[in-house]
Amino acid sequence: MKKRNYIKEISDIFEVPSSTLRYWENECLIKFSRDEKNNYRLPSFQTILDIWNIAFYRDLSIPLKEIKLIPFMNIDELGTTLNKNKEKLIDEFHKLKNTIERIESKEKIIEKLKYLQSNPCYIDNCIFSAIKVFDYPKNYLNKEFIQLYLSKPNEGLIVIDSEKSLIDYGYFTSETDNDIFREKDSCEKLYLVGLLKVEFYNMLNNNYSELISNAENLGYKTGIIIGKYLITACDDKQYDYYEAWIELF
Repeated sequence: MKKRNYIKEISDIFEVPSSTLRYWENECLIKFSRDEKNNYRLPSFQTILDIWNIAFYRDLSIPLKEIKLIPFMNIDELGTTLNKNKEKLIDEFHKLKNTIERIESKEKIIEKLKYLQSNPCYIDNCIFSAIKVFDYPKNYLNKEFIQLYLSKPNEGLIVIDSEKSLIDYGYFTSETDNDIFREKDSCEKLYLVGLLKVEFYNMLNNNYSELISNAENLGYKTGIIIGKYLITACDDKQYDYYEAWIELF
């Protein structure tokens, strides 16, 4: 009569590879008795219960080295282990939730970019906060600026003086800040809204003159361009994309 391959049966039941079961046995996590005649593994009910417990604790993301200690823990120690693992999982859950929210934020930005591509320019009334710039490239290693971009990349701005063709990077700030580049709008102002595209490695290669031409074709004079960072992507070259507002007069 053909001998039953118990380890293969258990592997199928628990969906755990046979090699893993053998490893657990070598690590003394589970124990098989042996057939005296052929040394085949013979599982007991306790073997099945041990495997179930290991599978259960692994599903809780408890490391194997801690699972090895669980059979020797009293109730309080086991409760502490479970609570510690629960707190770890809660922390991981919040990090994962935050990551998903950031992905969703990027997806909305891509939708915004596609909208601006489909609607090249339109006029809007806005009130902007004060703007502070960092005198790029002289001061591009400013710690405050870098930390802002790391924590809130889409709060970063590019500012272009269309008359002087000067380009700076900055961010919206409060009126109480020092060295304000541009004061807060005191009332609603007219802006032309469009998509600003700046080559990643050559910021002078951008489409701001096209945006200026669109404004002039509508009969307006223009002031500075304020671009709020959207995303970086490749279009034959790597570009930074900004939602841009052009002052109209």
